[in-house]
Amino acid sequence: MLRPGMTVIDVGAFVGDYSFIASHKVGPSGQVFSIEPFQPSYQKLQKSIRGLKHSNVTALNFAVSDEPATLTMHIGEDHISNSLHTLTRESTEVTASTLDDLITSTTVDLIKIDVEGHELQALKGMDRIFSENPDLILFIEFNPEVLAAANTEVEILIEYLDDRGFSCYFPVESHPSKICRFDSSQQLMNALPDTGATNIVVCKEVPEGLTEGEGLRAIKA
Repeated sequence: MLRPGMTVIDVGAFVGDYSFIASHKVGPSGQVFSIEPFQPSYQKLQKSIRGLKHSNVTALNFAVSDEPATLTMHIGEDHISNSLHTLTRESTEVTASTLDDLITSTTVDLIKIDVEGHELQALKGMDRIFSENPDLILFIEFNPEVLAAANTEVEILIEYLDDRGFSCYFPVESHPSKICRFDSSQQLMNALPDTGATNIVVCKEVPEGLTEGEGLRAIKA
């Protein structure tokens, strides 16, 4: 799905694992914006960019939200599950901005969003990106438990994307290149794997390299 020359945004990049995969796929003619708010993870990300010579990766030390703000980030034991919503013993302040403010001078092909329940707020801060990039593809981590901690209803998240002309798709477990469309939160909840979380694909047209399955019954096929 990723091709040379693409622009990719990695929101919630942690130490850059997905960013570096994208960096290799889009090549020197492409670019990756790797956004990570937690300072220790951001420092590791920067070090890896320099050490591995990922010249097409730009690291940004921000949380992504619906407006500029200073937010409290709650720190998970492994730092992977840091969250703006799930309470933990430790916390730190982070600087938040909108994607529209952070990414201003380029078309955007793909955005990966992994923000532990803050997905709706992140989406609300990218109206310009939505309007200027009709072929945009999003990969969004979907976890009902962390959405609930953020007081976000799954149906509201789906409706927000639908109002902008985007459809939501669920990956077929046994067929990595196949996706199935869902139209309601109940369909999605019924199809969740045992882990209770998955990544959903959001787009207006099924991307090159993926095929649409025959309804949700194909998910467990």
